[in-house]
This record gives sequence, structure tokens and C-alpha cells, in this order.
Amino acid sequence: MAPSQVPTQGPVKILLVEDTLDHALLVQILLRKAGNFVTTHCQDGDRAMEVLQTHTFDLVITDLNLPGSDGLELTRHVKATYPQVPVLVTTGYTDPEYSYHAYQAGADEVILKPVDRDDLLRTVRNTLGLGRGEIDAVGILAVGARPGDVEAATAGTLVAHRERGESVAIALLARSEESTEEMARAAAAVLGARLLFPEYDMPPGDPSGLQHFLRRAVTELKPHAAYIPAAEEDANDRRGAHHVALASLGEVPNIVTYATATIGLDFRPNRFVHVGKLMSRKLEILSMYKASGRPDLSPRFVEATARYWGRVAEFAEVEPLEVLRSGRDHPVDG
Repeated sequence: MAPSQVPTQGPVKILLVEDTLDHALLVQILLRKAGNFVTTHCQDGDRAMEVLQTHTFDLVITDLNLPGSDGLELTRHVKATYPQVPVLVTTGYTDPEYSYHAYQAGADEVILKPVDRDDLLRTVRNTLGLGRGEIDAVGILAVGARPGDVEAATAGTLVAHRERGESVAIALLARSEESTEEMARAAAAVLGARLLFPEYDMPPGDPSGLQHFLRRAVTELKPHAAYIPAAEEDANDRRGAHHVALASLGEVPNIVTYATATIGLDFRPNRFVHVGKLMSRKLEILSMYKASGRPDLSPRFVEATARYWGRVAEFAEVEPLEVLRSGRDHPVDG
């Protein structure tokens, strides 16, 4: 179907119909940060039909499984009443039958949950005729041993990279429970980063598979800087991640290490990134891990850590880093 006519000036108005509040909030954040999108949220299909009677929209994004009128009924209603308005269906059902029924009902596009940031934005832009919205080349690769490590240690720094127009990818070296991986995807989406996992769990004690995973990431993404766990970590998996990363990132001109909650006393940072103005963004990203219950990802711990290291950097809130390799283009500002 041809894209709808969207306004050349002013915001693009989107009706988001989603009963899961966490997912609705995530989609709203992604759209708000990606461009001139304004969303109106409804939790059920019946309410969405009421809102459509009194408001105009450029796009409807709806889940399939809704209270009241479900996503299929809503899609049929939109196409019968407002045929110029495209409908993007999201669903957690992976069976192709569900996508088939959505397209039969009139959906312009179907994307699967958990929603990937790049996929969502590309699909929204294509559906609206706003161009392909290709994601720019990745400039930064951040490597983590556990979900949340990268964000807790460097989210402020990575947000600064994003604000300078650079793209970010996070590579996690171990698979986790599905719920934890969903938290990691949500956090990466809020940050505006791409998230990479190994395709399968690697045998313990054999780093070759992880090295291959990271080398393939470097070949594909060609980052100019990498953030990796520090060698002084007391936790075995984090210290091991440092050695695997260092052995795999030979082509990356800038390598910087960061500290987690298990950092040893020998860690000697030589660069401190001031993140006071970015702390609210950092805590927003880490809030995606709230259900994990990890103390080291809590706002109190993260803020206290930033202030602790700030004692050697003008008593500011900082993220401590150690620059191991500095080639062209320093990866962070001092």
C-alpha cells in the first residue's frame, strides 16, 4: 500500500494502542527521541475507536492482543473508516498465521515483539513515506560480561556519543534468562543502541567462540572506539571479558576500560567523564533493569558511585575510565 500523506511541517501524530504499559512507554520514548513524532496512547481497542472519532492521526500502531476490541478488529475499523491512515501491527506471536491474519485485516506492516529500535523506526518511516531512515554506521562498541554492566558504568558517556551523532552497539558476552535479555533490549533501545548477543552459550573456559563473536562484530561494525571491562575486576566473568575483548579488538584504534561494582583497588582511571547533566538520562536507561533487583543498578548506588569517583574530578558526578589505547579521534572528552 502506498504511504499516507504526512504533514511537511508540524509533528507526525501517532495513535499507539497497547495494553502493556512498559512496552507502551518504551515505544513512546523511542519515537519521541527519534524525530518529530507525537503519540497518543490507548490501552484497549474500544477506547482507540472513540479517540479516532474526535482526533486525526497519521499512523496507528496497535498490538494484536488487546482488551475489548482486539488489534484485528481495530485494524479493520481503521481501514474501513479512515482508509488513508496506515496501520502498523506489533505482536509477540511468532507463528506466521498471526501476521497473515493481520495483513488480511488491512495492516500495512507487522513487526514482532520485543520491538527492536532500528526495526521500529525504519518501519515507521517507510510506512509514512519519510524515507528509509537508515541507521548510520556504528562508531562505538561497548562490551559487557553481564546485562546492565555497560549501562551502569558508561551510560552517560554513551549518551554523549549519541548526542554527537555517533552510533553505539553493546555486545554482551553471555546469554541470560529471557526476562533479563528483554530488560537489556529495552535499555539499549532507550539509549538508542544496537544490542548484540552470541548466537548460543559458549562452552565455559573456551574463549575462542567469544573472540570469534567479537571479531565478527568488529568486521561488520568497524567501530573507532571500544569500551571494555577493566583488567582489575575481581569477578571472574568480568575479568575474563576484559581479556577476551582485548584479544579480539586489535583493529579498533581506541580502547577504554570501565569499572563495575566488583572493581579491584588497583584500578587507576585516567579519564573522568562528567555526567551530572546526563544523570537523569542514565537513570532512565537503567530503570529498564528495575525488575532485576540488582543493587548495583539502582539509582542510589549509581549516583553514589559517580560522586565517589568525583572526589578526584572537581567533586562532580563522573564515570571513571582508563584509556588503554588512543589512536585517531579520542573516544571521549575529558
